Amino acid sequence: MNKALLWLPGTAASPAIAQGQWPNFSGQYLIQDQNGQVQLTITQTGCSQIRIDRRATSRGRTTTEQHTLKIDGQVQNDTPWMGSADRLQTSAKFVSAALEIVARPAAPKSPSDFAWRRLLVVRSNGDVDIRAFNKQNEASSRSFQRCSSDNA
Repeated sequence: MNKALLWLPGTAASPAIAQGQWPNFSGQYLIQDQNGQVQLTITQTGCSQIRIDRRATSRGRTTTEQHTLKIDGQVQNDTPWMGSADRLQTSAKFVSAALEIVARPAAPKSPSDFAWRRLLVVRSNGDVDIRAFNKQNEASSRSFQRCSSDNA
């Protein structure tokens, strides 16, 4: 059986993803710790777009934000993330079976300058791991438990 391969812009060194085989992140997720909780609602449109609604409650304070990203690896203007007031430019692309989101300052000092980088991975049980990388490429990971899915 022949499968068409989808080559994504800017990913020449990355493995190709068979068309229709990209990970599906759509659903509702939750992480809770001693400081509060974060809820994510992710709506994905095939391999072209993802919307992330984030609601964080900590110490009685709730913040909400929404990000709609084209999954093409191209930098686009975005609203602040994670309760920050800093305006960012964000890119999103599939890297193997993960979604990479990179946020850059609105006025980066160099093309490689970034504020943060996240890799989202769907686990076999449906939860989502979010791996955060700093500028030294050191990683930390948090798992968001799937509350429900939306496969529409």
